Amino acid sequence: MATWLKNTYKPLALKFTPYFRKISYVIPQLLFNPVKIHLPLHFKPHAKVLIMRHDALGDMIVTLPIFELIKQYHPQLEIHVACTVNNKVLIEDNPYIDAIHIVPISLAQKPLAHIQDILSLRKHSFDIIINCLTSSSSQNGVLVNLIAKKNSIRVSSYEGDQYACYYNAQSYKSADTINMWEKMFELITDVLGIDSPQEELRMPQLLIDSSYEYSAKKTLQQLELFDKSFIVINLSVRQSKNACTLQQYETLIAGLNNLSIHVLLLWMPADKALTDQLLLSNSPYTLAYPEGRHLFEVCEVIKKALWVFTPDTGMIHIATAVHTPVFAVYQEKGTIKQGEWWPYMVPFHYINSPKGASICDIEAQEILSKCLDFHESILSQITRPRS
Repeated sequence: MATWLKNTYKPLALKFTPYFRKISYVIPQLLFNPVKIHLPLHFKPHAKVLIMRHDALGDMIVTLPIFELIKQYHPQLEIHVACTVNNKVLIEDNPYIDAIHIVPISLAQKPLAHIQDILSLRKHSFDIIINCLTSSSSQNGVLVNLIAKKNSIRVSSYEGDQYACYYNAQSYKSADTINMWEKMFELITDVLGIDSPQEELRMPQLLIDSSYEYSAKKTLQQLELFDKSFIVINLSVRQSKNACTLQQYETLIAGLNNLSIHVLLLWMPADKALTDQLLLSNSPYTLAYPEGRHLFEVCEVIKKALWVFTPDTGMIHIATAVHTPVFAVYQEKGTIKQGEWWPYMVPFHYINSPKGASICDIEAQEILSKCLDFHESILSQITRPRS
């Protein structure tokens, strides 16, 4: 009976899926569909702008340069940022931001559960709402309209004609760029009409208080690493499918240590067993940085590294922001999708998993070989002094 139902209804479901999809696009057009306008926007000098960036830490990092960009060319604009409690740390002392609104990361996915947060944002009567999120496009489109007042201008990067009903305008200019650092920058220049912006404003940045540099220096001195060249290996990943295996790490670390290359492991509580296992070799060339330190202290450590090895995109963005070379490990997803999360304006190299496979399927010796080549290339082109 179950087989008969499956064989009967699966073809019907496939047949009618396009019609259901069309209906799902019609309803938002009836509910929202604000008046279409052309970019760049025309706005009053003291307009109140909401930047929506309530997602992962790395997503906020790639957005950081836009705040200085906005204030350089439109200093009277009032910049508000919707962020999560986790990525607030990156912007809470940013001098270019006028107000921060902490919201749940699931704000778009569960709007009814977070209606008070939405109403709290809505009462600010934003003149312009810029959606910087490029995933969950329909859900974020609905969220933008729930926050918007009648005269609010809603904009985003172009994600497809089917999402036009949520916005007054979508940026084609930003959609034409692949890398997320560039995409966010082009979104703002297109929306606010910033022509020929200063190139230095494109530079990845992370505004860090000098006290964190001191604490990083003190810890590195305790580890007897401060006056040595070292590389960082990041063990922490947000998604387990992106994790390297114990064998991959052991092969990489042993190969580096055999060449007297110092390795510093960065880890989170979930990585303790892996960290302990990797330290069993008792090599004087491999150490673990103390867990639980402030993010900015860790950033200062990464800034002092020769380069960083990581299978996690969040760490890729942190290294980029402090201008440290990156060796990235990716699950193969195609050049364009993968290119969104490449490093920016820093030397980098990467290795892909075999097509259709996971990172754990990459040969450990292949990772080591490419890392050693990258290490040699970094040594040959070092021009920046170690601070």
